[in-house]
Amino acid sequence: MRMRLESGLTDQGVAVAMPMAEAMFKLAAAGPKALPRVFMDRLLMALDAFMLATVERYAAQGVIPTCKRGCSHCCVIPVGITPLEAFHIARFVAQSGCGLTNLRRRLKQNSDYRHDGGSEDPRTVKCVFLQNRVCSIYPVRPVTCRSYFSLCGADGMRWDGGKNPLLGFPVTLGAAVGFLLLRETAAPGASPEEAVRQDGQLLEDGVLAVLNAGDINTAFDNFIRRREPVFPPTWPGILIERQSMGAAQEANA
Repeated sequence: MRMRLESGLTDQGVAVAMPMAEAMFKLAAAGPKALPRVFMDRLLMALDAFMLATVERYAAQGVIPTCKRGCSHCCVIPVGITPLEAFHIARFVAQSGCGLTNLRRRLKQNSDYRHDGGSEDPRTVKCVFLQNRVCSIYPVRPVTCRSYFSLCGADGMRWDGGKNPLLGFPVTLGAAVGFLLLRETAAPGASPEEAVRQDGQLLEDGVLAVLNAGDINTAFDNFIRRREPVFPPTWPGILIERQSMGAAQEANA
């Protein structure tokens, strides 16, 4: 069966992606009770393995992504993350020895730019974690980044609202994992749609909120156990695909 190339969330794609995402969660949670960092490490390793297998299947059909180390022409796109991703990335950068004061300033600058609408050309603002055209948080990069495989080089990228050709199923699988991550931290009794609305964050907003919350482990414990506010209001951009994923899961329940 040939894989679809469009990036939209088809019912068929969701029906395949959701069980795969749930299997990854079970794998990540297996064994002795893991710390959140360990769970996320396991989950992201499993996701990378699934993505590699998927890309290899596309390659066998002659469809090969143009992504490579240093290309970075996609690293200007606004990225949505979940609370667990925000804490995971914040822990990584806090332990990396980078200048947190400068990082906070750049995160705030990018956030203001994104929320104000920025320029019609998003290439005028690059991800704050891009250094010398390489991702400085690559081991803990967001699920969205892990699922974005372009079929065109920098010259073919469109920034006028037109679609960029992507490998379709990785986008769907990434949305499924993101949806389940949001469900993990949802308030008790929240519907799938409410789970998405509660905690979806812009990358810059989520990481900045955790870095500004004081001790990261204490902030995480307070967020999970008592739902103490850590994050600003949900960033609307994260809602589109993951609301579709939630609706599809409810329909298939």
